[in-house]
Amino acid sequence: MLAVMQDSAGFCFLMIPAVLGVACLGGYWLSSRALRPGGRDPSVARSIGVQNLAQRVAVPQTGDELQRMSETWNEVLERLEISVKRIRQFTADASTSCARRWPRSAPPPSWPCGATANRRHTGIRCAPSRWKPNT
Repeated sequence: MLAVMQDSAGFCFLMIPAVLGVACLGGYWLSSRALRPGGRDPSVARSIGVQNLAQRVAVPQTGDELQRMSETWNEVLERLEISVKRIRQFTADASTSCARRWPRSAPPPSWPCGATANRRHTGIRCAPSRWKPNT
């Protein structure tokens, strides 16, 4: 009986490291397969900038966190694209409005040197080194 117990103890000491090794390799393989779709997202997300906000992240149809994260990221990109378009349109409209309102020889009302369009016509002018009319 003692010999059988010693043999089984020796067998267990050999099998435990082998089972742990197989379990670690299996866990590594399984986790790498599960996270593989997410490995492509950072490179795509890094390539998206202000100039190409219309580009979107591919959404894997896995029904898990990766799918929800990709969908959320695309929603954020869509809102950001809309905001950038609005800012660009506002800037273009304001630029056109300012160009029509003030002649090239007069400074705008809030010129940094302190002169305003009304003051300029009453004789108060910017120093020549601080403001020059556009020609």
